[in-house]
Amino acid sequence: MKKQYIDIKSIGLLTLVLFSIMIASSCKTEYENIMRPYNAIERFTVAGYGDVDSLDAVITEGQITIYWNPQAERPEKIAPKIKISEGAKISPASGTEVSFTETTKFTVTAEDGSTKVYTLKPVFNIPVPSLFSVPTYYSWSSATPISIGGQYFFSTGNVKDIKVYMQRVRDGFEFDIPFDEATATTNLLKATLPKMTSELDTGAHRLYVKVGGFKSSVADVFLGQPLIKDMITSTTFDRIGNLPIGSELIFKMNIKDEWLDAYKRFYAMNQVSWVTLGLQQIVPGSTINGQAIEIDAKYYNIGQDGTVKFTISPDFFNAYKHYRLFSFNIMYGGNFTTGYGPGFASTGLTIPSPLVNGLLETIIEETKYASYEFSHEGKQIKLGEQLTIDYTFDNPAHATTYTTLAAVNLGLKDATTGVYTTYTLPTANRTMVGNRISFTIPTTATAVLNKQVVMISATFRGTPLNNTIQPRKQLSNTSVVSN
Repeated sequence: MKKQYIDIKSIGLLTLVLFSIMIASSCKTEYENIMRPYNAIERFTVAGYGDVDSLDAVITEGQITIYWNPQAERPEKIAPKIKISEGAKISPASGTEVSFTETTKFTVTAEDGSTKVYTLKPVFNIPVPSLFSVPTYYSWSSATPISIGGQYFFSTGNVKDIKVYMQRVRDGFEFDIPFDEATATTNLLKATLPKMTSELDTGAHRLYVKVGGFKSSVADVFLGQPLIKDMITSTTFDRIGNLPIGSELIFKMNIKDEWLDAYKRFYAMNQVSWVTLGLQQIVPGSTINGQAIEIDAKYYNIGQDGTVKFTISPDFFNAYKHYRLFSFNIMYGGNFTTGYGPGFASTGLTIPSPLVNGLLETIIEETKYASYEFSHEGKQIKLGEQLTIDYTFDNPAHATTYTTLAAVNLGLKDATTGVYTTYTLPTANRTMVGNRISFTIPTTATAVLNKQVVMISATFRGTPLNNTIQPRKQLSNTSVVSN
């Protein structure tokens, strides 16, 4: 007799599989049996009239309000398109013809059986809003609200029924424009553009107002690119002293955080029309008017963070040697999205005192009339300590022309605040013998303590009387400390 054996492992595996199927089936059944309680009408749209394709109802609590132009033909029936909560059912169904009266009701039944009844409310005595005055051009960066003048904005009596829209002409893209509800009147709305994003753009747009279901006439508005002057908090410049060949000028346009992406988008290097430096020739004893010098694009670079860097080339240096810098300006072209618009946008900087004249001014030159050897360059200076400057005039003739020492000055910078100041030594604290100037900073000059000494100069008076020159030397790692 043949023996039969039971495979215990196979039976166990089969049992485990069957048990898993039962658990999964049970979970699925429990999940499918959860009935959702949602029974809302989310959108209710009917066919419009004239040039109005459709009307959206205003849905509040259990009421569906449709504002109908009293001058338009009033339909007896409507076949609304209705969007309701997921899983719910509505009666009458979406697309069914119903009477356009207050007797019409809609019942929405949720999956769990709960119901909500909505009553239709046609409103016929509301005047249609209209627009009278809207600006034809508006910059994205303007801080001034868009003044929308018209009538019947408060025809429903509820400011919440008012909506302002902008539609892009080239593709029909539409977006809401917020307005100040607190200052809104039946004839005036003050609106502001939303924050600019990659989805929003410049160019031709159409503006209109909706009050309830009524749409106003349309106004054409050209939205121009944000202006560079509105996008920056300030332009800073921190270069002092001489500008020899190969040196670098850096201007920093400090872009507001919220405009940085727009700056990168609209103000790229290839959109620059021109860049100018304001330069004034220095001639001892004479005053010469400044001029704006356009800079060749190969000598500057504009970064995406708003940093503008210039390099002093040999030919530029030779053309403008002994010129002082007093301003910077950058000009960009017009609206870059559509090819037409406001024209140009510019920003710049008039260099403030004391960096624009005197001791700290920025001048295109290797040295300013003389070379200096300062005894304490790169060191800490103590009040009352003996200090010396050994100088050699660039032009040997100056040694016999400028023979009187008129002043010794220190250019100071507060390391904490970045503020520049100038300190002039008392006459009693300085002497000159030959080509050496000896001086001390008085022990009472506490205002210079803990300041960086960034520049040192001596002013020489020559002939004719009061004709002066001021050789100077830029310093680094030099400071005044307490004894």
